[in-house]
Amino acid sequence: MPNRKEQLATEKPIPEREFVPVPSSSAAGATPKVVENEQNRGSELLKQAKTATGEAYDTVAEKASTTFQEKKLGLTSGLNSIADGIRRAGDALTQTQDQNYITEYSARYADTAAQKLQQAARYFESSDFQTMRRDTEGFAKRNPAIFLGGAFVLGMLAARFLKSSPNNRGGASRRILGEQQEF
Repeated sequence: MPNRKEQLATEKPIPEREFVPVPSSSAAGATPKVVENEQNRGSELLKQAKTATGEAYDTVAEKASTTFQEKKLGLTSGLNSIADGIRRAGDALTQTQDQNYITEYSARYADTAAQKLQQAARYFESSDFQTMRRDTEGFAKRNPAIFLGGAFVLGMLAARFLKSSPNNRGGASRRILGEQQEF
């Protein structure tokens, strides 16, 4: 699926219509040369607006891409850190003196969990936004119940996280324009 910039480049241009101004009482005596100059000026303004819009789109797209890459890098390093911590815990279980089947299975599960987290980190590191979006859509189409259940759980976790944020503790105070106001 082409991105918006490619769509704009491949779309058929809107045919330019001849601009025919409605003469006002003061412009009733305008010569055809004046009308032609005004039409040319209007066409030039339209071209400038299209150019400015395209540049603004490119700037916003670039900023979004940069922000996405930064967040993706943070997520990847966080997943790798968690995987390393789980792997160290599994190694510690393997090296305990009290070896039994529970510590053995726990160590195996820890190693498997660490491997899966590192796989997820590699996926996020190597995939771009469009690939992730396409993969998510495919998963949602193949497993709609799991996808909706996961979205519900993530929504509940986000609500719980936001509810317990420091801004809401000690009353219903909110920060507005840098000032603390009590409601």
